[in-house]
Amino acid sequence: MKITASILCLFVSITANCQVPNSDFENWNIVDGIEEPVNWRTNNEINSISVSKTADSYAGNFAMQIINNGPSFEGPLPGYTTVIYASNTVPAEISAYVKCDSISGTGKAIINIVGYLAGKDNEIGKWETIVEIPHYTLIKIPLSPARHYDSIAIRLEAYAGMDALGWPTGHASIKADRLSDGSGTETNEIEYYPSLLVFPNPCHEEVNIGSAEGTISECLVFDVFGRDLFRKSFCVSDIRLDFGHYPQGLYFIRTIDNKGIMTNITIIKR
Repeated sequence: MKITASILCLFVSITANCQVPNSDFENWNIVDGIEEPVNWRTNNEINSISVSKTADSYAGNFAMQIINNGPSFEGPLPGYTTVIYASNTVPAEISAYVKCDSISGTGKAIINIVGYLAGKDNEIGKWETIVEIPHYTLIKIPLSPARHYDSIAIRLEAYAGMDALGWPTGHASIKADRLSDGSGTETNEIEYYPSLLVFPNPCHEEVNIGSAEGTISECLVFDVFGRDLFRKSFCVSDIRLDFGHYPQGLYFIRTIDNKGIMTNITIIKR
């Protein structure tokens, strides 16, 4: 249900489980006429649903989808959902399979992690993107400092700014599945792009991209914060991109071919 206080003031049931509760989003209940993910709190209302169940999942039957809200008498509100759970381990990271198939304007997708220790709270991890991630992609959010916290809060948010009349100036949609605090086993997966040959992925020094159906007219590279790292126009069928000077992490490549077809590629740099 709608909660106007900040994440630090949310009241959420804390479970005695070191794993993220309902991390695969298979379990949903009807609360006050609204379908809600078990163990998670949302800002859903009957006439304003921002958090919902989707069959477009990475694994299993369902994932969770968050979209930004429309205008509200309470001011500009994102769509968000939060869980707080007791931790009896020292997790070094939070990982999730994420898909952002619609981001425009001022829209962005955000994952924020807060650690509670001895009555105090600190932001210990954050991830956000302002570019689309068209396929489920494994992201890993390092937690710093890595400690044995009394509890950990994870908040997923779809945000967009508002204009002077209170209307959103963008759109964001984030789908999440298989959240983990390191208790489970996750593996990096190489994606397949039917119209492009992309290798190696993961990469160390360079990434090769070859078009199987035409020529590449434009190529862009973004980091996970949406920063534009590389942008160049071409008229070639093969591109070699230098990743040697980039730090380890997740990157996104967007190509546009001579027919105007856009392809988004996820690259892991090691």
